[in-house]
Amino acid sequence: MLVVSFAALALLWPRPRLEQAPWKPLPGGAGRLLASRPVEIACGLIGVALLVIVIVAGYIGEGSPLSNLTPTFILINFWVGMVFASILFGDLFRAFNPWRAIGRATGWALVRAGHAPRHRPYPEKLGRWPAALGLFAFTWIELASGWGEQPRTLATRC
Repeated sequence: MLVVSFAALALLWPRPRLEQAPWKPLPGGAGRLLASRPVEIACGLIGVALLVIVIVAGYIGEGSPLSNLTPTFILINFWVGMVFASILFGDLFRAFNPWRAIGRATGWALVRAGHAPRHRPYPEKLGRWPAALGLFAFTWIELASGWGEQPRTLATRC
């Protein structure tokens, strides 16, 4: 069903339509507050903490997928819950992305140490293929691989 829905989406919606939509800030200065540096740091710390907790739970928690936080968090809270939360509140993954937070902290530390990080532009020729392959890999992990039933293996792959 997932493959059929993506094929239908590709056929019925071949060009991005929402990228050109006019941006509207949240009213009452809420957008400035939510985009502020302290909120960005707090969300990044929460994302990194959740990543660490999920990985540690996968290794030292119960071996049963029903008794371990890792499969529940990754396959239900993240995979399904993040979609609904993002529909309601916008791009939450960007705020809580642990890899983005680690990258920003590393860049900040390099600047503080006197080493300017090099910013390289994204290669346009790759397009959206890395995201599509990542989505395919995540779907395969959940539905076909059986790794979702093994908390340690799932924690290693996350």
